Amino acid sequence: MNQIVNRNNLESRITFRDLVDSDLPFVKELLTNEQVMRFIGPGRPLTEHEIQSWFTDFINRQRSGHSRRVIGLKDGKQEAFIGICGVLNDDGCADFGFYFLPRYWGKGYAFEACSILLPEAIEQFGDKLVIFVSEQNIASLSLVKKLGLVVDKYENYHGRMGYFFKG
Repeated sequence: MNQIVNRNNLESRITFRDLVDSDLPFVKELLTNEQVMRFIGPGRPLTEHEIQSWFTDFINRQRSGHSRRVIGLKDGKQEAFIGICGVLNDDGCADFGFYFLPRYWGKGYAFEACSILLPEAIEQFGDKLVIFVSEQNIASLSLVKKLGLVVDKYENYHGRMGYFFKG
């Protein structure tokens, strides 16, 4: 097994927290962005109704401890919403994922967030952890390999061909 990169002991530029009602405008920006959504969910931006449903579901999952985390960027005393990362635990399937607003791509935030949250997820869920990346998502494929994950199998997952990874 490859060593998963873990940067827990380094000072982080990011924070992890729960989603709150005031995050809805940022969530809308994230979930209506074509670049973000092309490899996630239905592969297209979500509608207003779908966003409201997603938001309510996310809040409810948080309360039960079965949700991903909101990622904030530390900037002095301010915190900017930059994306979402972590495990979505649904019916015994622990799906690890990450998505960020495009203006934060290529700056190392996804690597930093995954370096902190992924080892915890692997420890907590073991073989039940699902890490899937679409074959067309070159940037995310590069990221998971940089994190030390190895391809387990290649197959269809929710209508997309891609790679399953394990730690």
